[in-house]
Amino acid sequence: MTAKRNYKRKRKRRLKKGAKIFLTALGAVFCVILLCVLLNRYTLDLQLTGPETVYVEYGQPYEEQGAAASAKGSTLFFITRHPDVVIQGEVGSEIGTYTLTYRTEFKKDAVEKTRTVIVQDTTPPEISLHTNPDYYTLPNTAYEEEGYTAYDLHDQDLTEQVVREETDGKVLYTVTDYSGNTATVERPIVYNDPVPPEIFLSGGDEIVCINGEEFHDSYYAEDNVDGNITERVNVEGNLDTSTDGDYTLVYTVRDSYDNEARVERTVHVVTRPAQTDGYHDAKTIYLTFDDGPWKYTDELLDILARYNVKATFFVTGAYPDYYYCIKKEAEQGHTVAVHTATHDYAKIYASQDAYWADFDRMN
Repeated sequence: MTAKRNYKRKRKRRLKKGAKIFLTALGAVFCVILLCVLLNRYTLDLQLTGPETVYVEYGQPYEEQGAAASAKGSTLFFITRHPDVVIQGEVGSEIGTYTLTYRTEFKKDAVEKTRTVIVQDTTPPEISLHTNPDYYTLPNTAYEEEGYTAYDLHDQDLTEQVVREETDGKVLYTVTDYSGNTATVERPIVYNDPVPPEIFLSGGDEIVCINGEEFHDSYYAEDNVDGNITERVNVEGNLDTSTDGDYTLVYTVRDSYDNEARVERTVHVVTRPAQTDGYHDAKTIYLTFDDGPWKYTDELLDILARYNVKATFFVTGAYPDYYYCIKKEAEQGHTVAVHTATHDYAKIYASQDAYWADFDRMN
C-alpha cells in the first residue's frame, strides 16, 4: 500500500510540474505573440501591372492593365493584406499624353503611382490609285492621270495634299499627314501604240501612166508617234511602162511598235491616143496655177498625179497654213515659181526696191 501511495504522490507531483511548465510556456508564447502584435508595422506597397509608359496607336482602344497593392507586416511577416486600388484619370481618343493616378490606402498609410499613356499616330496615310486595265500612254507623250485618293485615319481626306512626280517611266505619289507620317506609292506608266501608220498615195489608188514615159511615184507615210516615216515605205510590184496593162503596186510600212499599214495602187499603162484632125505634134499645152497654195491645192495635186501631168505653180506667201503644199509640188515633179510674197500690188509696185524686196522675200 505504501508503494502505491508513493507512486500516486510522485505522479501527482509530475502532473503539477508539467502543468506548471505548460502554463509557463503558454504564457511565454502569449507574451511573444502580444509583443509581435504590439511591435508589428505594415509596409504598404503599390506595383503597376505593365510599364509605366504605355503607347497607344490612334484609333485603337486603351487596355488598362491595372495595379496591385499589398500591406505586409514587419513582425507578423506571414500576414499580407491586399487593399483596393483606385484609378483616377482617363485616356482620351485624341492624340496626346494622358496621366493615370493609382492610389491605395491601408490604415493611415497611402501610396500613389502614375502611369503615362501616349496616344500617337505612327500609321502613314493610304494612297489608292485608280486604274484602268485597258489604259495606255502613247510613247513620247505625257501621262494623263487616271486618278487617285489619299486617306488618313486621323486627318481623313488628304487627296489634295498628294504630290505627284513623273519620271523615268513612272509616277511617284507622296503625301504626309499631320503627325509627319509619309506614304509613297509608285505607278508604272504603260506605254503602247496600237495605232498603225497611214500611207497617202499622191494621185489616189488608181493612176494613169503613158506608155513609154517615166512613172513618177509619189506617196507619203505618217505615224501618230514616229511622224514622217516615208523613207520606211516598201513598194512591191512589177511595173512595165513599155507595155500597156494594169499593174498593182503594194505599199507597206511599219512603225516603231510594229504596227503595219498596207495599201495598193493600180497603175494603168496606156498608149497615148492616136492623133486626130486638129491635133498638132509641135504644140504643147502649159498648165499654170497662180496665187496659191490654198485649200484646194492638195486636191489639185492628186488629180494631176492621177494622170501623171506636170504643171507650173506660181506661188505666193499669202496663205502660211498651206506652205507645206509648195514642198509637195516640188516633190511631185512640178515647177515652182515666184508670184510675189504679199500679192499686194500697191506695195509691190510702189517702187523698184519694193518690187525686188517682195520678190526676194518669196524666193
